[in-house]
Amino acid sequence: MGWLLGGVGLLLLWLVVSRMRTYGRLLSDAHFRSIADRVPDLRRGALAQMIGEADAIRDLNDPRVLRTEAGLAVVYTVRPQEAEFVHHCSVSFPGQQVAQGSLELFLQFAVRLLGLPLQGLRFERGRLGVQHAECVLDAEAHAAFAARAPREWSQAELLALRAEAMDARRPLTVADPR
Repeated sequence: MGWLLGGVGLLLLWLVVSRMRTYGRLLSDAHFRSIADRVPDLRRGALAQMIGEADAIRDLNDPRVLRTEAGLAVVYTVRPQEAEFVHHCSVSFPGQQVAQGSLELFLQFAVRLLGLPLQGLRFERGRLGVQHAECVLDAEAHAAFAARAPREWSQAELLALRAEAMDARRPLTVADPR
């Protein structure tokens, strides 16, 4: 019986240490800097390769996908819809479970880095823990957005942006509870 309790104890210890390492990488300053440095390419990719109804992202080398060393996936797409443009950003941690609050933080951080208008964003939690944000821009607003050069962020600005994203997290509606 003692060996069973010892085994369970070791398993619990391993789970705690594993989660600590995952969150340590995920929430590190270097991880936030890496995302900020790569978002301009993500933005350029989405604006250059807009999607139609039948288009889908089929592999991780797509320029509209940002996959970090810590395992976070950020996908950003732009889809023309009549006289408007739908800007969609999603964040997930494929293959692992993380707290929804962490994904909400990264979604809020990503939409700010992308420069999406915060007042028009709609947030949802989709199936399998994927967090989504979407806004619709008319042709004029989209043209202005596309013409804006990506911003470079100092470390102090990134820390402030991360704090703003943390404060902005809010309970998301569940799009599909299945």
